Amino acid sequence: MFAVALACGATAFAEEPQASTAGASAPQAAPNASPSAAATSAAPAAEKAPEKAADPAAPETPSWETAPATRRGGFTVGVSLGGNLGNVTGYPNDVRKVGRAEYRTDTGAAFGGGGTLWLGGALADWLVFGAGLGGSQTRGNGAVVQGFTFVFHTEVFPLFPLGGMWRELGISIDTGLGSFTGEVENKPSGAAGKLVAPLIDSGAASRVGLGVFYDGFRLWKVSTGPFVAFDYTWSATLNQPLVFVGLRTALYTKAKVAPKR
Repeated sequence: MFAVALACGATAFAEEPQASTAGASAPQAAPNASPSAAATSAAPAAEKAPEKAADPAAPETPSWETAPATRRGGFTVGVSLGGNLGNVTGYPNDVRKVGRAEYRTDTGAAFGGGGTLWLGGALADWLVFGAGLGGSQTRGNGAVVQGFTFVFHTEVFPLFPLGGMWRELGISIDTGLGSFTGEVENKPSGAAGKLVAPLIDSGAASRVGLGVFYDGFRLWKVSTGPFVAFDYTWSATLNQPLVFVGLRTALYTKAKVAPKR
């Protein structure tokens, strides 16, 4: 009897650790856990949004527009000087005389000279912008017409992407405001000259000029070449169309130095 009781106790003692071990190793699920929550916790916390693909239909900017300057760049100072040919007509700046034939001055075919000085910057190899001062003097039919204008000066090189000599061909545009007067050619000096009234007085006159030039003769960072331009200045008392032919010179402080030959 004692032996049977001892055997039963030993059997119970042997089975008790196994039960406790099994209970410790089994994972305990949270009472309110759901399958979807478990799947979410297993997934990555965040994913990068896919990068937006480039639009194949969008036009590409030409490389010659975005490339660093190689021919023209930096601060620019330029001057153009030449002779002119044209015809100037006008009146004194007096409402009682404007439009009356006896006060009208006509130079006929007139000759003279003039030029423009500008300061600015080369924004790109193909674009220069600046401001300056222009002036001219024209003689004809016993009259001398002269004056100055403040101008905005723009130069464009539309054929630059073709390379070679084409990148040296430019178009210039001048717009501005100034004043011109016409005097008797042999006007006396001193007090006697002050008594002679001007033949032409433009008052505030507008000016626009359009030219074509070559920028290809280079020395260091200075470029020179010929130009031809049509220049027109007008007001209520002045009509002055002129054609200029001469030389233009410009310094580009960040220009690529011309190679030695």
